[in-house]
Amino acid sequence: MAIISIQESGLLFEPNAADYYFRLQGDPGFTPLSKFGVSEMDFGWYESQRKRCWLIELKDYSHSGNPLGLSDKNSREFLMYDLIQKAKDNLLVLASIWYSLPKKKQLESSLPSEFKSLPTHAQPLNLAFVLKVEDTMAFQTTAQSLQDSLRNKIQGQSELLGIRENTNVFLFDHLTAIEQGLPLRVDERSTAGSKQMKKGKRAKR
Repeated sequence: MAIISIQESGLLFEPNAADYYFRLQGDPGFTPLSKFGVSEMDFGWYESQRKRCWLIELKDYSHSGNPLGLSDKNSREFLMYDLIQKAKDNLLVLASIWYSLPKKKQLESSLPSEFKSLPTHAQPLNLAFVLKVEDTMAFQTTAQSLQDSLRNKIQGQSELLGIRENTNVFLFDHLTAIEQGLPLRVDERSTAGSKQMKKGKRAKR
């Protein structure tokens, strides 16, 4: 049973009590870097049952925040740029800890222990980009090409960091993400971009 519920992009993030999560947004270790344009993904989540580390980014394309949605070329290009930048920045944050780079001490208290070691075959790192869309069937007709493009753009960084074989990249519509076991639920009452947090369990340090 979930003990936490956080609104983000028209969805509720609700990890189980046995799982750990973190948010870099507003974290004291990360905030100084955000001033230099380093971007964060919405959630880090350790899925204890399957021993997987997840970085999750949520986007709401179901409302008028972008009236043209993914049907517009410029919209797709901006989305891809944004997601790729977030992935690269977050991989560098993790690499700072894995390889004892100058910001290791500043950042390592922001993350649960499972994220402080290089991903392995037994405990991979999954990057999930989840789009809340009005028409999931229509989205799925183009999702594969978008996901392939994301993977191609990100695999260079993964190779340089020595984690390519143990890192996965996924692009999901919100319903597929829920079916795949991500701790998400549609928030019918919320408006895009609102956030609310109830009593919950932060990541162990």
